[in-house]
Amino acid sequence: MSAPTFQPIPPRPAPTNTEGVLAWLRSNLFSDVRTASATVILGGLLLWFVPQFLNWSLVSAVWAPDLKACRAAEGLGACWGVVAEKYRLIIFGRYPFEQQWRPLVATLLMLVMLVASCMRPFWKPWLVGAWIAVLVVFLS
Repeated sequence: MSAPTFQPIPPRPAPTNTEGVLAWLRSNLFSDVRTASATVILGGLLLWFVPQFLNWSLVSAVWAPDLKACRAAEGLGACWGVVAEKYRLIIFGRYPFEQQWRPLVATLLMLVMLVASCMRPFWKPWLVGAWIAVLVVFLS
């Protein structure tokens, strides 16, 4: 009997890359015609709108509390002068000036607790007690 002869299998196509930025873009933003067209349309709208908004809100904006400068920039840029002049009233309302440290500390404590609650290493039993303590301080 003769020995069997070697017959190689036909080559297969290379595997598609499933990791990295391009693979994520391909699977999430350009997976079919509908999502690709939505991505292109929304991307174009963002490219058109965001620079105009940044120009209006930051570049052409008036930052000083000056009414004449705000009137001169009307229709061209935002007028942030009222925010610069009245920021304490915006943040604290009519809370007494001498006591404004209290809502500031309460808000900072609440912010620290929110950030801590978003991080998995802080998900321990003591976090519930810390939340209760901060809520007591916040509401008193």
